[in-house]
Amino acid sequence: MAEIPTRNTRSRLGLQWLQSVVNGYSIFRTELHSPVPHLLQSNTAPSELEITLIRKFITPTHFETVFTNKNSKSNIDQKALARYTNHVRAHDAILSSMRRIPSELLEEIFRHYVTWSANPWRRHASQKDLPWALTQVCQRWRAIALGVPSFWSHIPTINLPDRRRKMQSTIKFLNELLTRSGDAPLTFDIYAAFQDYDTHPVLDALVHHSERWQVVTIESTCTTINALQKSRGRLSSLRKLSLDINRNPGTSVIDFFKDAPRLREVDIAGLYPQAFFLPWSQLTRYRESVEDRGGTHELYASASRLKTLVLPKACDTTIIPVTTFCHLESLWIEWRSTTHDIDPFFRNLTLPAIKEIMIGWSPPNSDVIPKLCSMLLRLDTPCMLQKLGLRTAFRDGTPFKDLLVLTPHLTELDIIMPTVPDLFDLCAKRPGRTLVPLLRILMIHCEYHAPQGDEKATLHNLARSRFRSVDAIELSNRKPLETFRIVFPYSESYSASCLNAQANLADWVSYLEPPSNQLLQLECYRKMLDQAMHYPLSNRTENLISDIEKCEVEDVKNVYMSRLHFSLRQCSLLRPNIIPGDDKHSFPERAGKILEKWNALILQDLAKNQLEWALIGNKSLIYIPKDNPLQTSSEALGMVYGLKDDLDEARLAWSSHM
Repeated sequence: MAEIPTRNTRSRLGLQWLQSVVNGYSIFRTELHSPVPHLLQSNTAPSELEITLIRKFITPTHFETVFTNKNSKSNIDQKALARYTNHVRAHDAILSSMRRIPSELLEEIFRHYVTWSANPWRRHASQKDLPWALTQVCQRWRAIALGVPSFWSHIPTINLPDRRRKMQSTIKFLNELLTRSGDAPLTFDIYAAFQDYDTHPVLDALVHHSERWQVVTIESTCTTINALQKSRGRLSSLRKLSLDINRNPGTSVIDFFKDAPRLREVDIAGLYPQAFFLPWSQLTRYRESVEDRGGTHELYASASRLKTLVLPKACDTTIIPVTTFCHLESLWIEWRSTTHDIDPFFRNLTLPAIKEIMIGWSPPNSDVIPKLCSMLLRLDTPCMLQKLGLRTAFRDGTPFKDLLVLTPHLTELDIIMPTVPDLFDLCAKRPGRTLVPLLRILMIHCEYHAPQGDEKATLHNLARSRFRSVDAIELSNRKPLETFRIVFPYSESYSASCLNAQANLADWVSYLEPPSNQLLQLECYRKMLDQAMHYPLSNRTENLISDIEKCEVEDVKNVYMSRLHFSLRQCSLLRPNIIPGDDKHSFPERAGKILEKWNALILQDLAKNQLEWALIGNKSLIYIPKDNPLQTSSEALGMVYGLKDDLDEARLAWSSHM
């Protein structure tokens, strides 16, 4: 075998040398061999000796492979060279550091891959959530994945089947997961809406493992739920139970969950059974959203350890006895009937440890705030309430200021737009005179109008005074506000109500002056462009885009008010050929170029006239102080187009998602 030239001479070698080397090497004509054939068939980590052998095996030929790839036009035997190249790469892969990662570390990496490992209380799962892919890479990965029972303990939602073939496949799939999950605590969700089963093979299979139940969710009838009664006395691991009962329960009784010694969280919805026995004294969280009285009588009488109480459909609260929940920290409640008397609820309830109160809709003939003040006044210790949400309308004379005085530790406040005097009470004042001085997050819901007049001026005063930096002396008494958001809950994406509110607060529009001709023209373009994107016609769209391109913006506020920049951005993001004639006229590209020109004008205007109220998400304005770095950054365009919102719909509309 010819000697491989040195590194210094390799660059001078040409195709003729390579052909001679290849023709001279018998390895291209003979059977390929390996110094470590057993490692080619496994993912076992090589020993130090084997690493040395592999490196010695691939080093003399590594250069030839690279060199040949650079000279692909050579007339050597390409098939033979491809076989040899793959052979070298297979040996090179044996040296991968992945083979030497300890199994314990690989298992920890897998835990981050499994979607529910960080949230074992997640209710629903599908088959795609299971880590099937980990078992199909190699034998080692499969062994590690199958060796962690918790990866297979979150059983996807089970729809109880009727047909025999479907039932057989469901039972087979369930038994496989029950086997793989070993002794790990189980989480499962059964869906059999409006179906009555006295017995079912799926339910029987789950009952055999009832000692492992940890999180159980069932949506079905009382009959189907009672088919699990054989688990009575064996629910030693059950911690969370969610039941959604449909179909009139009649005289049904559910009593086998009362013997679950670790049960702490219960969520019941739908129709409450005639009798429902629970270990009330050990519950820490209870949520009830039922159409009738429910189990609140037993709750108030026995749930002494309760920390969280959620009542999205509070019914008749006149039956509430005088009750003290010594450990209750979070209360969420909403009344759904205009005839309910809410007085007994606040009059008979004492919450010395309360930190969070969220009150949704209440009957219009009842004023929640004075009743809440009365409840807080009865406390023997200072009120430690930190978070307060009120979805009740403010009235003239409502003692909102008294409520603020009673809650000095409040850090989050979520309310409907109060009256101007109540807004003024929230403004920061002289040291020691500011109400709720620790307030960090303020969210106000403005349902039907854009702020104007005194309301607008007071909102500006509130924002600027609360965000103002405080000196060292005042810092001990007051914290500056971190977030001030105005929400328009009934708005659609970038709707007129939210944008009009921004225009009013930014003084873009004057109701004493008629709109300019250019504003009317841009609004007309916006309506035509929206129509063109939904009902596209090539010639009309071409003429419209051409007219917009020729338009010279006289005042950038006309762009803001017309909302044409939103429509142009939507057009610029369209996929090619969505609008007929796009292949010829390039509508999205031209819309993007118009935006580039207008965005430069917008940035110039923002630098000159700083915008304090920015769009965020689809339904909100958020206050941005003038000294905020965002004001002078390239990201300032987001204040006009909409900043990314970290809050989801459920957080903004919490009263609808209790």
